[in-house]
Amino acid sequence: MKDTVSFDRLTYAQVMLHARQAYPEEACGVLLGNKESGRIEKLIDMANTAEGERGLHFSIDPMDMYRLETEAESEDRIIAGFYHSHPDHRAVLSDEDKQYLIPQMVYVVVSTGKYGIGDIKGYIKEDTGDNINEISIWEV
Repeated sequence: MKDTVSFDRLTYAQVMLHARQAYPEEACGVLLGNKESGRIEKLIDMANTAEGERGLHFSIDPMDMYRLETEAESEDRIIAGFYHSHPDHRAVLSDEDKQYLIPQMVYVVVSTGKYGIGDIKGYIKEDTGDNINEISIWEV
């Protein structure tokens, strides 16, 4: 089971920036990784297409995901996971978040507020069962 995820500095900063800019709505996006190292090297900001209260939910258009998968493959990258923000809440998975986790994908949650970024946490769901582990996030 993976217990850390590493980001290059620029990509880490971009996650924070997108989360701040989206406030008070939830930011969301896809994390692209290097096929060899698994390190997160690129992110793609995605439009939050959730209906209703976008400060409490996020959704990504399936056609956008399809296009992104094709792009990642052409760049010899993998979709390593997803990130989203929790406006005015801690960076803890909600029950809704837990329901939609894909096993072995990295999930990064960023706490945002009117004064900026609170905390950032990473999670990964095991292949079997409902076990979800918090993972360390490293800038490299």
